Amino acid sequence: MNADQRNLILNLSLGRVSKDEFLRHFPEILESNGDYLRHELERAFSSKDADAVEHLLLLGFQFGCTESSAEVLCNLILQDWHTQHENIAMVLKDMRYPGAVQCLYQAALAVFPYLDYDESYALGVKCIYALRAIGTSNAKEKLALIAQGSNAILAENAERLIKAMKG
Repeated sequence: MNADQRNLILNLSLGRVSKDEFLRHFPEILESNGDYLRHELERAFSSKDADAVEHLLLLGFQFGCTESSAEVLCNLILQDWHTQHENIAMVLKDMRYPGAVQCLYQAALAVFPYLDYDESYALGVKCIYALRAIGTSNAKEKLALIAQGSNAILAENAERLIKAMKG
């Protein structure tokens, strides 16, 4: 992904260009059936390109992320070299990908230095909601573990969602 493509993605996200105009300049997005996003996320992962991860997630929010991107997103959510963990958790929540349970559980409990200020544990809470959306027995087990954990905010959120799933 070059600088012009990144700028185009940003302009699309900010509403400065329409999707139709965007696709005239960037047709490979629709032509690849999601493989473009997966391929570029893999490239960003291997090169630790935080800026690319951010732009690619913006692109995913505009056109959707297919399940073909799920594995690389699971790998990305556990990395400490970018700041897109909450956005990745939201994408994985929307995917409801059962293979994401372990990485979401780990990310819910992870401590990333750039989130030191966050006393509401927004990343952890987003991961908990993603686990609930997945809803498998494995996801429910991870929610139960979080509910029994030492982080009161995460435990309270997990417990509330467990109760909501039962009722």
